Amino acid sequence: PGRGLFPPCRPLSAPRHTILLAFNNTVEEFTLCHGRWVLSRSHAQCQIKPEGCKIFAPANLRAAQDLPAYQRLIDFWHKKRYTLRYTGGLVPDVYQFFVKGSGVFCNPASEKAPAKLRLLFEVGPVAMLIENAGGRTSDGTGRSLLDIPLTHMEHRTAMCVGTKEEVDRFDAEMKA
Repeated sequence: PGRGLFPPCRPLSAPRHTILLAFNNTVEEFTLCHGRWVLSRSHAQCQIKPEGCKIFAPANLRAAQDLPAYQRLIDFWHKKRYTLRYTGGLVPDVYQFFVKGSGVFCNPASEKAPAKLRLLFEVGPVAMLIENAGGRTSDGTGRSLLDIPLTHMEHRTAMCVGTKEEVDRFDAEMKA
């Protein structure tokens, strides 16, 4: 999918219905209000800061049994007293980063705990939103998720998205 994705958006249904929409290197939030979509937060309010993250959302925790680097990251975030954000869902966990301005979501993969998120349907659109908001993405090798060539419709990949500082930390640990 890569950088040529047509404007990705992520709907979120909760007490209110919202959509994050990425276009022209911006991310804006729209809220359904009385049957109409209304701009509720501008690009300036949907930015991901490069550092200062205090929220972590670990996924695929079974991989921590096979990947000592992932376990070290989880231990680091606990020791540094980061706030755990875990709903079990990619969209609500990552949406919180746009509300708070920072965060890190990791979903590494191992042989016994393979990647579950699909590049075309979940990973690519979220990566486009994060990068358009000033954040960073990676597959654990330092490569942007938007630079992964799609090999088939069900292509799955490991992922880390969020503040540049934390995605850099993820890459460094995974390479160690």
